[in-house]
Amino acid sequence: MSVQDDFENGEIGKYQDSYVDHNLTATDSNEMIGKIKSVIGCNYGEMDINACEEIGRVDCSIMETSEGYRPTSKQMDSWRNGDMILYSCTYTFHVEEVSRKPFNLMIGA
Repeated sequence: MSVQDDFENGEIGKYQDSYVDHNLTATDSNEMIGKIKSVIGCNYGEMDINACEEIGRVDCSIMETSEGYRPTSKQMDSWRNGDMILYSCTYTFHVEEVSRKPFNLMIGA
């Protein structure tokens, strides 16, 4: 989800949603959090683990330029001064534990 963010007035305009099916695998929660951080380019402080009280939901909230990049400090200063448009973006991951085992296709055939 993304929306234009104004330093003085907060989020303005309509939210835009994009959906991407991104499959990540990990052996434990620390590895999964590390992979999510790597994909989005966020730090732990920008993550909301079990967001909205949903077990397994991870929201990463970051600022981006119109090109989808993290703003530099100079760009952040320009945004604060009202000279640049930035977007507040939230990336949501739904993490599930999966146990794989062979499936017998001959049962019932």
